[in-house]
Amino acid sequence: MQGSNGNLANADYASIMVAVDLGLAAAARVGLAGRLADRFSSHLIGVAAKAIPTPLYFETGVGTGPSIMELEEKRANEEFAQAEKLFRDAAGSRNSVEWRQASRPSAFFICEQARAADLVIVGWHGPIDPPQGNLGVGPADVIMQCGRPVLVVPPMQHSIFAERVVIAWKDSREARRAVADSMTFLKQAKEVFVTLIRDDTDASGPDDVVAHLRRHAISAEPLIHAGRITRDPADEILDIAAEKGADLVVCGAYGHSRMREWVFGGVTRALLNSSSVACLMSH
Repeated sequence: MQGSNGNLANADYASIMVAVDLGLAAAARVGLAGRLADRFSSHLIGVAAKAIPTPLYFETGVGTGPSIMELEEKRANEEFAQAEKLFRDAAGSRNSVEWRQASRPSAFFICEQARAADLVIVGWHGPIDPPQGNLGVGPADVIMQCGRPVLVVPPMQHSIFAERVVIAWKDSREARRAVADSMTFLKQAKEVFVTLIRDDTDASGPDDVVAHLRRHAISAEPLIHAGRITRDPADEILDIAAEKGADLVVCGAYGHSRMREWVFGGVTRALLNSSSVACLMSH
């Protein structure tokens, strides 16, 4: 299928899903998602979930008060109502919005519902970030399981302009997927910088990525900072983003082992813990 500019058409973000919790940063995240939905003419879906714990003992049925399960369900429904109100207030008067909720593990439910979305937005949950409160979800589980590009945004960030974008390149399946998944952003960017993650031995990778992007009429250039060999790669990526005025980093979420506890590479883990810039990650 050919686009109007003659390039192969990439899927746009026709539907954007945003995770909603009861933390201080939730309203800003929903507002950011709404502005992206306006920009890309997307349907906006708010989603929240919480697993209701099962009592570790059998209730005897003595007494007339509500059971523990009933109390937990009542509390969960109250939290869902708060989250839905937060979502609808922050989303504003947009016509194409939808709310989904379930009493199930949050990451599992969000990943399941991601079948209805082209892009999933979640919040950072680093060690110094404000707590997400009830209904919170860790970005790592969503990134690894949902099969969609995940935009992880810092707390209290209200907008992403993505006029300048940094691609953190490593010759991996995940990085190639991330570039393809971010095309909707890249095609609207004024400048795209492709920088090589230091432990990648294939130095020709950025040049190939740049040539590929230019064939899609994207203004891109390779950026190798060879003099920073003593810096942590994640810090180097964030420094480049700051120097170039980029508010979006695109990277693959990759690992060095199939064991679940080691599934994230050091760069991905560091970005999830400390980035002040939004990151679009694919796995």
